[in-house]
Amino acid sequence: MTDVFISYANEDRARAGNLASALEARGWSVWWDRRIIPGQTYDQAIERELESAKSVVVLWSKDSIASEWVKNEATAASERGVLVPALIDEVKLPLEFRRRQTANLIDWDGDTSQEGFEALCEGIAAKTSTAVAPRPARRLSPLPGPGFTRHRSWIAGAIAVATLAVGFGAYRVWVTAPPENEGSNQGQPLERTVVTSPPSGTALTISPSSRAVSIPRSETHGIDNPVSLEPGALNKVTLDRNEEYYFRLSSPASDFRILLDMRLAGNKEDNLQSRLSVLDEDGGVVQDAVIRLNEIDVGFRNTASFSSKQAARFGFKLLNTSETADFWLMVSREPASGFTPFFGELVPTSFSPGESPSGVLDTNEYVYYVTRLPRGDHRVVVDFTNSKRQNTNIQGDLSLLDADGGNQREIVRFNEIDVSHRKIATFSVKTDEPLIMKIRNRSESVNYTMTIASQPKT
Repeated sequence: MTDVFISYANEDRARAGNLASALEARGWSVWWDRRIIPGQTYDQAIERELESAKSVVVLWSKDSIASEWVKNEATAASERGVLVPALIDEVKLPLEFRRRQTANLIDWDGDTSQEGFEALCEGIAAKTSTAVAPRPARRLSPLPGPGFTRHRSWIAGAIAVATLAVGFGAYRVWVTAPPENEGSNQGQPLERTVVTSPPSGTALTISPSSRAVSIPRSETHGIDNPVSLEPGALNKVTLDRNEEYYFRLSSPASDFRILLDMRLAGNKEDNLQSRLSVLDEDGGVVQDAVIRLNEIDVGFRNTASFSSKQAARFGFKLLNTSETADFWLMVSREPASGFTPFFGELVPTSFSPGESPSGVLDTNEYVYYVTRLPRGDHRVVVDFTNSKRQNTNIQGDLSLLDADGGNQREIVRFNEIDVSHRKIATFSVKTDEPLIMKIRNRSESVNYTMTIASQPKT
């Protein structure tokens, strides 16, 4: 069984070959159609390898998006839950694949330390469960002192996504306008957010920072006049397209955790694009795009860890390249304490193993749940039923997230023409931390039910 199957258009053969070599250097076995043995039937060889590969890397380019071969291979991989997409040209992906996290290899020149290549390797490792899996929390190499400028060090945070909703036991959110601003804080208005009380027995400890400081939009907060960030405080700012904002830690720190939520103004679905960079005291870039977002959705959460050799007053540059969006930024000293509600207000609902959460989701609506599961393998069963009992396109998914709301990984996807449909998947739990589960509906209103059971040991 091959670790990696590479799907690509013939015009991209050279780039596919370079990628195959780089992945093999990482220790994976790689198959692409150059490996067909003389005498084998072309179609049969491809089909056999496609159906057995542990992961399928699809290279999206200006040629492959028009290739029925590539799209069919991507669909087959998606149905098996082994798809790992990568973008090698600046193109608009086929509709059914736009909502997936996609590695950016547009400018990749073979550098195996490049961020996009590392992200691709993480995706492959997650599918193959191999020994060459990426480190769970990649940190910066030790940095020089606070006066450091323009020396490049590396960080890649455990970045991922989380989206816009909350479990039914707390409350259910479709789209809600932000509450009125109240009070003041050093001349800046506070936005008092609504944080639900976690249900009895919740698996999450909620962060004491339940209010978001709403920062006024001002051109004065440029690189030489950044907004002061208090460690552990949640800050909200609204940015227009291509607008940037600068922040600086109010006190020195050496190890900290970054949390960034992004949601489009008006709570509509579109392409979320932004990046957050770490700067030194003088505004020089320490790490470009420590958090990067490029997703089709209403809202997402990304997180990252950062470490330096000694404490310094680091700065941050936030750039929005999508439509007008709201951002929530928190920088906490490690170890961070407690769960920060999504967008300053949304808390998942707790449930116990053996219970079967259920409810109704409208179009583009989300619901979060949280539980603690014993270490080992588990089986999840998800049922989606059209609320009107109509035969229609049922679309949605189930994803797992870490206890901080990051490291999102999809394990179930619906895209069926049916009245009701059931999807089943298995997953492994390797820590004792709480596990957040997100159910999302992208079709007409559906009734859903989720059931989890431990897999017997063999």
